[in-house]
Amino acid sequence: MLNSQPIHSLKGIGEKTGKLFEKLGIFTIDDLFTYYPRAYDAYEAPVPIGQLKEQTVMAVESVLVKSADLLRLNHMQIVSVQLRDLTGSLQVTWFNMPYMRANLKSGETYVFRGRVVKKRGRLVMEQPEVFSPEAYEAVVHSMQPVYGQTRGLSNKTIVRAEQQALEVRKMEREYMPAGLRRKYELAEINYALEHIHFPADQTELLFARKRLVFDEFFMFLVGVRRLKEHREDKRSAYTMERAREVSGLKAKLPYALTGAQERALEEVYRDMESGPAIYRGLYKRANKEK
Repeated sequence: MLNSQPIHSLKGIGEKTGKLFEKLGIFTIDDLFTYYPRAYDAYEAPVPIGQLKEQTVMAVESVLVKSADLLRLNHMQIVSVQLRDLTGSLQVTWFNMPYMRANLKSGETYVFRGRVVKKRGRLVMEQPEVFSPEAYEAVVHSMQPVYGQTRGLSNKTIVRAEQQALEVRKMEREYMPAGLRRKYELAEINYALEHIHFPADQTELLFARKRLVFDEFFMFLVGVRRLKEHREDKRSAYTMERAREVSGLKAKLPYALTGAQERALEEVYRDMESGPAIYRGLYKRANKEK
């Protein structure tokens, strides 16, 4: 593995944070590369308040005409501001984040981005991110990755680690023949690894994902073929049935399998159903674990 450096070799990741990454199965920089986003957050341009939609994450740009209010309710501290433009008004609220009151300056322009809900007949944006117009301009129209997290490890920390890892990585050697990549319109492997994490748009995301899904299925078939070549030609009383999961995986592929791939898969099915000895131990083990 080219990038087998431990995760704590990255700046800002000490022993404590490294342990949190390990909870996610991330021990090395290579592990970080293959920890793919579970979703993507599209940062769209700010809209007038009148165009906000309920239950949607959107952004608005507004000048604060007055300072934020701080309300103490039981054990909760609520910071709120009222935004207005020619199309309507919007209440923006943060819970248990009293420092937001000091961060928001009257007379300054901000971009607020968060989920819009309706409460008591009026629109409210709760716990939004806050940007300066310049900072938001830097991310607008981009797709920001959202990773699976664990307690104490934020998405921002994972994103920063991914960005840093991409900067210091050693490039992978392309093992897929150029002719095969051209035939199936597959991205180069280093391009795919970078843009699965930070695509500029949906087109780049799908292009990167197609290559990585192709690789996963390709390596599965290669692995099975190697098992077949080294199996014993003995018959077994134990046979394995066709798994529905394989059909599900085929259905999720962004392309159809080639004739050669279909034939290879059919050979795998026949081997499993005929019960060659190489699968006997696997079958027995699976039965013991049930």
